[in-house]
Amino acid sequence: MSPLAIQPLDVLLAKNQLANRVFIDTARFPVLLSTARNEHERNERALSFVWFLVVSILMPSVLELFLSRQAAKRLRILPKGNPLELKFDQLEHHALQKIREKGLSPQELAELGLRKTSDLTDKLVNKIRLWKTSIIFVDLFLMALKGQMLYSLRNKISEWKSGRKGFVGQFNYTNKLYTDKKDEAYNKTKAKRRLLSMISGIGSAIALPAMVIHALYNKKTTGITGWLKKMLPKVNYSDVIFMSKWVLLWQVLFSYEIPKLMASRNKSELREDLLEFSIFNFFYFIGDDLLSGSWAKRLQRKLGDTLNGVSLTKTVKVFGKSHTAAVPFNEIYKQLQALHPNADVKAIRSMPAFKAARQVFWFGLGGTSILLGATTLLNNALTKHLTLKDQSKFNQPIIQRWHQLTQSALLPNAHSINTAS
Repeated sequence: MSPLAIQPLDVLLAKNQLANRVFIDTARFPVLLSTARNEHERNERALSFVWFLVVSILMPSVLELFLSRQAAKRLRILPKGNPLELKFDQLEHHALQKIREKGLSPQELAELGLRKTSDLTDKLVNKIRLWKTSIIFVDLFLMALKGQMLYSLRNKISEWKSGRKGFVGQFNYTNKLYTDKKDEAYNKTKAKRRLLSMISGIGSAIALPAMVIHALYNKKTTGITGWLKKMLPKVNYSDVIFMSKWVLLWQVLFSYEIPKLMASRNKSELREDLLEFSIFNFFYFIGDDLLSGSWAKRLQRKLGDTLNGVSLTKTVKVFGKSHTAAVPFNEIYKQLQALHPNADVKAIRSMPAFKAARQVFWFGLGGTSILLGATTLLNNALTKHLTLKDQSKFNQPIIQRWHQLTQSALLPNAHSINTAS
C-alpha cells in the first residue's frame, strides 16, 4: 500500500488545498440555502454551487488528470513516474542549476520517471514547463467561461420564473414597480459590463501563465521578476492536477467575483456582492490561516514538552509584517513519520503533536465556515434595512402624485355641490 493511501483523510484534506476550499463551500451550502430570502434566491444559490462543483472543480480536474497522464507518457524515460512532479520553483533557472549540481536522489528520480539527473536536459525542462503552464491556462480558461455563462443564465432564469426584473433578494419586501425601476440602470450598462467581465476572465487566464513563464525563464532575481520567483511555490498544484489555493484565489477573483459584480442587477446587489467578496475572500484565503495560527500558538504554549520538539507554529510575512502561522497539518504528519519511521498510522495518530495539529486544522477550517455563514446573515439584514429605507423614499413621490390627482378630481365636484346649495 502506498504512503498516500494510508494517510488519515484529514491529512490528505490539509495537503490538497483545493479539496479543503471545496470542503468550506460544501459546509457553507446548507447555510446559504436556509438563509435564502425566497425560492428564486435559493435556486440561484443552488445553481451557483452545482456549477462550481461541476464546471469549476470536476471538469478541470478530470481534464487535468488526462493531460497529466498524457504528459507522463510522453516525457518520462522509465515505465513509471511523472516529470510534472517537478515543482515550479524547482524549474526556475537558478534552482534548476542547483538541482543539476547536487543531483536527484533515487527516490526523486523514480517519482519523475528518470534514470539519472542528466536526463533532465534543457529540452525536457522546457517541455515540462510548457505542460505545467498549459494546465494552469486550461484551468483558468474553463473558469472564465464558467463565470461568463453562470451569471447570465442565473439572471435570465430568475426573471423568467419570477416574472420580475431586478435583484431577487429584495422581492419579499419590495413591489414590482420598485425593482423594475432599479433594474433600468443595470440594462443601460449591461453590454459594457459584460465586455469588462470577459476581459477580466480571459485576460487573467492568459496573464497568470505568462507571469509564471517569465519567472521561470528570466535570470534576474531582483525587482518584479525576483518577486515573481518568490511567488512560484504558491502556484504549485497538489499531486500535479489539484490547483493551489492561491491559483484558486486568482480564478475566484477574476473569473468569478468580477463577473458576479458586473452581473449585479442594481446597486443593492452590487453592495451585497462587494461586502461578501471582501469578507468571504479574506476568511476563505487568509482568515483560516490567522485562526489556525492563533490556536496553534495557544496549544504550543499549553502542551510544551509533550510535543517532543515538534513545532506547531512558524513565522510568516504578510504585507511585510511578521505573523504567527500554523505549520500545515500534513507537514506535521510528515515530521512525525520522519521522527518515528517504524510507527504505523495508528501510533502516529495517538501522539500529542498529531492530535494538536489536527485540532488546529479543524479549528481554522470550522471557524472559517462559521464566520462565512455569519457574513450571509449580516448581508441579508443590511440589505433589508437599506432597501426598506430606500423604498419609502421611492414611494413618497408616487403617493404625493396620487394625492394630487385625487384632489384635482374631487375639487370640481365639491365646487358644484357648494353652488347648488
